Amino acid sequence: MLKTNALTDGSLDHAHRHGYAPMVWSPLGGGLLFTGKEGREARVRAAIAAVAAEIGAGDLAAVAIAWLLRHPARLAPVLGTMKPERLAAMVKALEISLDRQQWFAILEASEGRPVA
Repeated sequence: MLKTNALTDGSLDHAHRHGYAPMVWSPLGGGLLFTGKEGREARVRAAIAAVAAEIGAGDLAAVAIAWLLRHPARLAPVLGTMKPERLAAMVKALEISLDRQQWFAILEASEGRPVA
């Protein structure tokens, strides 16, 4: 969510067109998404929190993973944790369904501008 180049450089379009699922390494930015103090991290964290509140999701990481899973290229997040409780929390992303407005609200927070 903090590195969105693949959304605009054709990488994910290529994957979608050819039917392979790209792996997303460090999908939570190595924790930076939740600890970073910079503008982008804070904006994305606030957008995720707003969506989580809207849909009643308790874990922001699960919402972040759900955001990745919503992309039609069938992204495969590589979760770096070895803690069973964190893995269980992030698996809840499979139960979260984001609509397009929610998905784009998070993307716009990451970009820091409207993406229309």
